[in-house]
Parts: sequence; structure tokens; C-alpha cells
Amino acid sequence: GSYNVLDLNVTASAAADVVAVAAGFQASDGAFGDAGAIVTNVSLGNVSATIDGNASVTAANNVNVAALATDTIDVGAGALGIGDEAEGAGLSIVTNVMDGQTTASVDSASITALAGNSADKVLADTGALSSPDLSGSALTDPSSLTSGVTSAVADGLKLATTSVTGLVVDAASTEDPAVVAISGGFSGGAAGAVNVVTNVLAGTTSASISSSQIDTGSGTPGA
Repeated sequence: GSYNVLDLNVTASAAADVVAVAAGFQASDGAFGDAGAIVTNVSLGNVSATIDGNASVTAANNVNVAALATDTIDVGAGALGIGDEAEGAGLSIVTNVMDGQTTASVDSASITALAGNSADKVLADTGALSSPDLSGSALTDPSSLTSGVTSAVADGLKLATTSVTGLVVDAASTEDPAVVAISGGFSGGAAGAVNVVTNVLAGTTSASISSSQIDTGSGTPGA
């Protein structure tokens, strides 16, 4: 269809926040004391914002097509094995898989965004990171076992934004796995502890304009 508007916002967003805790403990007064903790998290999701289907849009100011996905996984895993004689061992295994498609698109459409009001702006991601403080004590924060970094560093690792007018096609995704894994083994003989952490970040993010006419219209858009 055809649409005459002041502003048009086509937005889609999703936020996944997974928290998991696993613990294993074994104490034996015999030969062996073995304990294990295994955690597997899988975060899957698709986020899509699109204008298509031969739609014709004329906006007095801005047309904003935006898709945003934010995935966070916080994991704590611990294992303690105590053997009185021969052997004590602890094993923690953590696997995080974060996958999904984040897509913003204009496909087979006609879009005219006249940006008539210069004060009416759209906040868009630049595709770059903000500026983290990587100096001195800013790198680590002993009081934070989850992130291990100060807020100055964490804030700087967020996506940078800018204010623009006209047509905006913006797709952004952030994936943040935070893991604390602790294992211990104690024995009168052999003792061992192993932590295995695997993070798989396999998502895709895309913003595209295809088979479309942009800023080709004329006339006086209305609200």
C-alpha cells in the first residue's frame, strides 16, 4: 500500500538473559573423591524489521527500520572433589552457544524520507564500539566476579551511536557471555582440577536495501 506520514518507525527488538548455576561436590574416605559440574546454555533467536511487499512510503521527516538483539548469559560452575587416600579431582565444563539472525531491510519498496525537520533525528548504531578506558586499574575490578571489568570498560565496549535524519536501516546485536568456573581437588595422594569453558558466538547481523526506490517521490506528505 501507499502511506503518507510524518515519521515512520518499524522496529523489532529482543533481549535474552540466561542465568545458570551448577555445583558438584564429593568427599570420600576411601580411595577416590571425584566431582563434576556441567552447564550447557543455548540462546537462539531471530529478530527482523522490514519494509517490503511493494510498499510506498513518503515521510515528512524520517523513516526508521531497526532491529536490535541483546543476548546475555551469566554462568557460575564449581566442582570440589576430596579423596582421603589415592585421588581427588574436580571438573567444571561450561558451554555457551549464542546464535541467531538480526536483520533490518527494505526490499521491493519505494521510500521517500524528506527530513523536513532537522531537529527530528533518529538514533542509529555506527557499527563501531564506544571508547573503553583500558588504562591502569580500569581494566579489572576485584569486586566483580561476573564481569571482571569496571563499568568504564564495559560501557566503552557498547555499540556507538549517532543521530541522523532521513532513511535509517539499522541492525545491531550484542552477545555477552560471562562465566565463572572454579574447580578444586584435594587428596592424600594425587589431586587435580580442570575448568573447560567454550563460547560459540555464531549469529549474523545484516542491514540491507534491495530492489527498492529511495527518495524518488514528490509531493507534500501529511501526518
